[in-house]
Amino acid sequence: MADYPIIADVSNYIVRTLREKMCPEPIPSPNNIEVSTPAESDVDYILGLYLYDVREEGEVAVPAMVSSGRTRLRRPSRPYSLYYMLFLLLDTLLWMIPYPFLIHVALYYLYTIHFVPYFHLLH
Repeated sequence: MADYPIIADVSNYIVRTLREKMCPEPIPSPNNIEVSTPAESDVDYILGLYLYDVREEGEVAVPAMVSSGRTRLRRPSRPYSLYYMLFLLLDTLLWMIPYPFLIHVALYYLYTIHFVPYFHLLH
């Protein structure tokens, strides 16, 4: 993944959007939303975003080469699908926040981001 900083940029953009939309209500602090793995322990956030799969899209027709200036040709960018999972850490969840509500709100805001297809949010 080190060769693909755009993947980290997309993850950070999603978290930043969730922080802007969900803080201070219903999640009290932006620090309570993180890019993480559900397997981590000893963490203090409430909502986690986990990138669990990256697939190169083979069904999209990509030209063999594209021009980059007058005499240069380069390989075109490849399309990828990124698959994310939202998860709640119930150990750190404040008892006053109904957790099904949090997932519903997070999915609503993710659906409003134009590059995240609704179909991928449901599966």
